Amino acid sequence: MVPLRLALLVSVFLAACSAPAPDGPLLISVGDWEAEIVERETGTGWVELPFTLRDDAGEPVTGLEVAADVSMPAHGHGSPDPVTAAMDADEPGRYVVSAFFSMPGEWEVLNILDAEGVNEVLVYTVEARLE
Repeated sequence: MVPLRLALLVSVFLAACSAPAPDGPLLISVGDWEAEIVERETGTGWVELPFTLRDDAGEPVTGLEVAADVSMPAHGHGSPDPVTAAMDADEPGRYVVSAFFSMPGEWEVLNILDAEGVNEVLVYTVEARLE
């Protein structure tokens, strides 16, 4: 017979594993800004991961230098190819990270946002699915 505590832990674990991906954007406070991440699931291979930054007044944050990297903490490795990030010229406040996801699973996206020498860090996860 399985102890009740163990059965409850297994039930909670299985429910968490089967939980659907969040609907709608993820909002993260980053210093004085708010980041909006829409792409929480993607395929494998080369992907684009856009995010939007707004200030306290809701205005787009533009002109930042962005350095990005991705990794799979569960596997202890990153992307085999260089990760890039750039401001979207067509949409103020929107930045796009381009990365290669070599396998399905949870990837951590790290962005270092440089506003004239003041760095802020934006970190979130993306689920890469095999397509």
